[in-house]
Amino acid sequence: MRRICTSYLALSLIVFSLTAGCRPLQPRYLHDQGDFSGLLEEQLKIDYPDVQAASLADASESHPPLTVSDPKFENFWDIALEEVIQVTLHNSKVIRNLGSVTPIGFADGLVQRSGNSTVYDPAITATAGSSLATARPGPGLTISGDQPNRITAASAGGTESALAAYDAQLSVLGSSGGSASGTILGRTDRPVNTTGQFTGFPVVTEANDGGLRMDLAKKTATGASFSASSVSVYSRSNRRGSFQAVPSNWLQFLEVKAEHHLLQGRGTQINRIPVVLARINEDISLTAFEIAVRNELLDVENTYWDLHYAYRSLEAAKQGRDAAQWAWQKIQARREGQVDPADAEAQARAQYFSFRVRVEAAQINVFEIESRLRWLMGIAPSDGRLIRPIDEPATAKLEFEWTSTNLEALVQRAEVRQQKWQVKQRELELIAARNRLLPILDVGATYRWLGMGDELINADRNGLNFPSAGSTAFDELTEGNYQEFDVFFSFGMPVGFRRELAAVRNAQLQVARSKAVLEDMELNTTHLLSSALRTLDGNYVQANSNLNRLQAADEWTDVISTIWSQGGATGRDTRVLINQLLNAINERAAAYDEYYRIVCAYNKSIANLHFTKGSLLEYNGVQLAEGPWPEKAYWDAMAQARKRNASRHLDYGWTRPDNVSQATGHHRLSDSDELLPDAAPSLPSLPVPDVEQEIPATDAPAPAASAKATATSSNSVRTVALEDATAKPQTPRTGSYDWGAASDSAVISAGQIQTANQP
Repeated sequence: MRRICTSYLALSLIVFSLTAGCRPLQPRYLHDQGDFSGLLEEQLKIDYPDVQAASLADASESHPPLTVSDPKFENFWDIALEEVIQVTLHNSKVIRNLGSVTPIGFADGLVQRSGNSTVYDPAITATAGSSLATARPGPGLTISGDQPNRITAASAGGTESALAAYDAQLSVLGSSGGSASGTILGRTDRPVNTTGQFTGFPVVTEANDGGLRMDLAKKTATGASFSASSVSVYSRSNRRGSFQAVPSNWLQFLEVKAEHHLLQGRGTQINRIPVVLARINEDISLTAFEIAVRNELLDVENTYWDLHYAYRSLEAAKQGRDAAQWAWQKIQARREGQVDPADAEAQARAQYFSFRVRVEAAQINVFEIESRLRWLMGIAPSDGRLIRPIDEPATAKLEFEWTSTNLEALVQRAEVRQQKWQVKQRELELIAARNRLLPILDVGATYRWLGMGDELINADRNGLNFPSAGSTAFDELTEGNYQEFDVFFSFGMPVGFRRELAAVRNAQLQVARSKAVLEDMELNTTHLLSSALRTLDGNYVQANSNLNRLQAADEWTDVISTIWSQGGATGRDTRVLINQLLNAINERAAAYDEYYRIVCAYNKSIANLHFTKGSLLEYNGVQLAEGPWPEKAYWDAMAQARKRNASRHLDYGWTRPDNVSQATGHHRLSDSDELLPDAAPSLPSLPVPDVEQEIPATDAPAPAASAKATATSSNSVRTVALEDATAKPQTPRTGSYDWGAASDSAVISAGQIQTANQP
């Protein structure tokens, strides 16, 4: 009866469990109100991260923008191009550039491009971790079919991470039974399928095992590895019954091991490739940083001359407006005297308002370009001052010798140099892939000292050896009574090398592709340089023509205005004279505007030429320098320098791996360029592959960032080869821009541009 009740109870529990499992239920709470509308509304709201970062005062405390209706500013900020560059580089933790940004929406470009390049990028690359396998199955171990990771530049990481593969490795593990099992202490208490001979009870195995293993291993650049190990093993058991000399014992090992790769993985050429790839990664990152700084400098200089032209365009519009106003007033007075026709006043009035519209548009353009320059400089969009350029644009003719300039562009252009680094990386990857075609053949040897005792160690040597009670394992080990050695080798290879041959073929194609890209980049650089030289010469020729046009328009206006002022025309000739006067005023304003547009374009084409041939940083007096290193790095560098200084040069010696960078290059304007007497020497640049020079040290203090760009006094550095090599830099103009009424005649600074009347 009890068994039947128990069966019914079990069956009921099974049915209830299945029923509950088919209908999942929510847990019940004491204060559950059942209204989740407020919770859902909170989940749909936008969350803001809790980031404690102070905003720049230039962003949070900026003044209202300048407008044509409300042009409130306290004074002008007269600034030279050199100072603009210094401010820009000082504020450029994030490298800004206009790029594909339109003049109207450059702020949107800031949002989209602000994270592209920073001063921290080279340091991030240098400290990146490596994903390369630092070890593979060694001698005496089981060799599996898996091969180590393929050596590539993308997985090399930074130099420090790659060098970590050669650091000494210390490991401490529990050792049970002498093997590195990780068990530091274990107990065994289990019966075995055996009964006692006299007792009839099953035999029980009881044991306490444990131990500790310490290994210190070091890998060398040749592929060999060495290790030293200390193993302490404790054992206490009843496995041997009455035949045990002591109830428990300690076994101490001290062994040294050496192993070496004879085929795959042998030699410094293959083992140092990950380190060299990591260093090239840093050089590529530095080149990318240099490119970003160079692009920013080009944008800064172009914007500076755009702002200069915007002021000149405003001045031309104001001169035209004032001249049109003067003509309108004169015609209005003559009309009241019934001298001029009625429609002449309306024509003069229309031209006045046309120039007034030009003035307003020119003011808007000045505000926009000034704001764009402020953005590049990393300062507030408005601070109560209005930036005004004071540097005069260069008007002297600049010529370059084609052969030397083209050669300089092919060597110094940052993109070409970066691609050469990538070609060198692909070549090293090919060497590493070919090494995988060799079988694995490793040899090694182990020598071991051991001792056994009742105890592991004590303070004094007691002269007792195992199996005496009180003996110590360390005492017997140091006596050298028991010594062992092993000599081993291992061999392994995939039959057919299918994967390895495919990797070699892939590496060969990567090398061919990189070289093809390099050839195309060099051809592209030559085309860009040719176009830059053509543009430079064309702008200079057009500047000469526009200067002659401006002088002619100025003379035309003076003659017509003089005749008009003296009242030398009446009747039918009056209408002709009015048209000529208004046309002369318009032509002079247009010629003035066009002349300074082409002069500023000429200066921009000079910067673009240096940009194309890779000397823009030197042209602007900018040099790149690394940030400070730890004191240990300077100590090691000094030790390496003293070591190299004390060495002897071997004419037929070689290094492993082969040289990938022979030194750094020095930017020069051109072999044909003649610097002025005040010109400074050329500045150091980043390393250039296959250029035999040394990297000069810098004495300038560096900030904590990994790389920086600094602007030096560049008045002499920026001087280029002019037709008159003894000419002095022009005195900067001060107060040339005025928001008041402009003068009746245009103020021209022609420089060395020749007119038709000059010899």
